[in-house]
Amino acid sequence: MTQIGGITILSKLPCYIWYSEEGLGIRVLNQTIELKNNRTKIFDQLLVAAPPVLGHVSPSFLVHKDGDTVELFCDATATPEPLVTWRKDDQEMTSSERVHVTPTRVEIRDVDKMDGGAYTCTFRNVVGHVSHTIKLVIEGQS
Repeated sequence: MTQIGGITILSKLPCYIWYSEEGLGIRVLNQTIELKNNRTKIFDQLLVAAPPVLGHVSPSFLVHKDGDTVELFCDATATPEPLVTWRKDDQEMTSSERVHVTPTRVEIRDVDKMDGGAYTCTFRNVVGHVSHTIKLVIEGQS
């Protein structure tokens, strides 16, 4: 807690929360709400941002057989909505005839050894980012 004049700062990061004899105030990302004498005064629009947090994801290590269809999945929650990218061995992925890429899934039909590698989903917004890597091994026929 920090005292500045007649105001007590309760928290600094990522927002300021304060109280004084006049009431309570919250400031988040340059937006302010003040509560004075049981009345609310809103300045501009309050936006609370949160970095991406992983939800349901594929296991970190998968083994499939040559010719299988493989589905990799990855999701996260964040405010504002995150931008999502998928990479295979550090190369950004796009859909093709055998590979279908969406923000939360990659489906690869008729896999072969060349499809093996490290697949990474990354969720990024103004507050931060989070990634998950899935190592895919394709076993060929003996």
